[in-house]
Amino acid sequence: MKTYSIDWYLTAGKTYKLQDYQVLVIKKMGTNSASEVKINIDGKYCGSIISKVAPLNKDTTNILPLIDLKDLFLVVPKSREYVFEGSGTVRVVGELIELDPGETTPADLIARYKEQSNKYVTFVSSSIDLGTDVTWSAGSEVKLYEKKLESHERMIFNNVIRIDQEQIGTDPGKVAVKLYLDDEPWHNRFSDSGEKGIDLKAFLIESGKLEYFTLEKNPIVVEPDHKIKFAVENISGSDITPASGTSIKFDFYAVITYVKYVG
Repeated sequence: MKTYSIDWYLTAGKTYKLQDYQVLVIKKMGTNSASEVKINIDGKYCGSIISKVAPLNKDTTNILPLIDLKDLFLVVPKSREYVFEGSGTVRVVGELIELDPGETTPADLIARYKEQSNKYVTFVSSSIDLGTDVTWSAGSEVKLYEKKLESHERMIFNNVIRIDQEQIGTDPGKVAVKLYLDDEPWHNRFSDSGEKGIDLKAFLIESGKLEYFTLEKNPIVVEPDHKIKFAVENISGSDITPASGTSIKFDFYAVITYVKYVG
């Protein structure tokens, strides 16, 4: 068995096929596509990526790294096809294994291959627009993202969360991001204790800003039949009015682990 490190820039929409002695292990991924790119291995969906939270390259305008799949790496078995459904370029970092004659694929890779269409890293997103020339009142809250899980679903928010904004500005102390599980607050609710929720500033990706927000150390697990919601509140103490002819907007992106129970 030979194992090669790989760092490939592949074309989305093109179908690739391994040789009958090759096994591909995908460990990290990124893309330059601003729209969803779906990962399809051997005809099965195994998650999605987008440049907003999985850029092709980390640079001074986007500090986010490639998505690290960690123990949810993706496996393409020998002689199988894979395709990234979408547009643009997809970067794949991992290993290419070449089996010797008579050698079989390692058991741990076979096990992961069988699991990966039901347990994978992906992202969720949403957008809100408060409306042209609409003022956002001080103290008011707006729903940013909400999901009620089905009985066969589990979601773990354990990675990057990014929020883009328009007509708010990048100064801290204006907007709080608040989390709810089954409509119960999962954040600081009292301004006397500190700042409500988490400051929007933490979630912004800005040129020259060397920090980004992640739930890696404090993951939020949403079990089947339960609900998660993210909201934003105007905590500036004043109404926020967009420039004439424009609107206040938010775009929400979160990298998650998705589990689909079968059987």
